[in-house]
Amino acid sequence: MSDDVSYASFLDKANQDSSSAGTQSKSSKYTTTSVNTSVPSSLQNVDATYVSDTDSQFEPVALSWTQGHLPEAKELAELIGHDSGEVEDVEAKGFDPRGQYKEVLEKVEGAGNGEIRAFRVGHGKTRAEYYIISLDKKGERVVGLKAQAVES
Repeated sequence: MSDDVSYASFLDKANQDSSSAGTQSKSSKYTTTSVNTSVPSSLQNVDATYVSDTDSQFEPVALSWTQGHLPEAKELAELIGHDSGEVEDVEAKGFDPRGQYKEVLEKVEGAGNGEIRAFRVGHGKTRAEYYIISLDKKGERVVGLKAQAVES
């Protein structure tokens, strides 16, 4: 009977250790700050999915920003806490060449001042986040949507 209890304990411990370690490394590697102020209601619960090797739901972006202009790539990297410097400006048309994210672009335009910018935030060779942002001067914030992508 003690062998069964020992074996069950061993299995519980083995399963617990592997699941917590995998979750921890995954979340710490590909997470950037996307919300530190109130999110406009028009960007909450947007039902749109970014299609890549894995599909990802668009999530709201709302970051305090008092500069009066949309951030450049380096400024966005600092704002979202991404220190690797793998942030590049992507034209909004280049982000959506087939017009499949028209609703996403329109929602971001409406939440901000009408001007939008798209950025690719790299996380290694195959993972990235796409930030579609606009400036809300009245609220002194950058607002928009982001999605994660796997690109092989």
